[in-house]
Amino acid sequence: MIAGITGIIYDKTAPKATIQTNSGVWYEILVSNTVLLDLPEIGQEATLYTSLIVREQEMYLVGFLSLAEKNLFEILITAKGVGPKQGIKILEEFSGVDLRMAIVSGDIASLSKVKGVSAKKAEQLILDLQGKMKKTIGELDIRVITTDPLSKKKTEVLLTMRALGYSDMEIKKPLDNFFETADAQSKDTEVLVSEFLLQLSSR
Repeated sequence: MIAGITGIIYDKTAPKATIQTNSGVWYEILVSNTVLLDLPEIGQEATLYTSLIVREQEMYLVGFLSLAEKNLFEILITAKGVGPKQGIKILEEFSGVDLRMAIVSGDIASLSKVKGVSAKKAEQLILDLQGKMKKTIGELDIRVITTDPLSKKKTEVLLTMRALGYSDMEIKKPLDNFFETADAQSKDTEVLVSEFLLQLSSR
């Protein structure tokens, strides 16, 4: 399976990005508009985590900027009636934390605001995924996620670290210390994850 691709961006035309690897292979990768906007400029190097989609009459890659988003997408498309392209649309509307919380809390109203997701489909989404989402977000996380953007960022970093294989015991205390000193309010989650990983490696 192709789990990720690093190379030079050749083209960024919605809904795809084209990347040429060092070996000379060119890959067309289906991406969300959000990913497309966040990719570096044409001619620069980029890395996309990828999910290989195999259907009866087609096969293609879907790309993400973070491993956490890729993992969330792969959980999302296990729901009945949610295909890869609709999964991408849902992720365009929700951050990882907000989507998890909408599913865990059974928020049909929020989920059904996504184009193509009826109230009935939102209900099915919750039914199929609520248990899986609860495994990726603990009770403590549910309590700390409020309307405070900083709390959401902290939980996003925590979930990303879990996806990378770190246990809560390893990272809870260092993460608390990190958010006490980092200027988290002005930084994207991806930047915070990189800085936190660097801090962990220097301990």
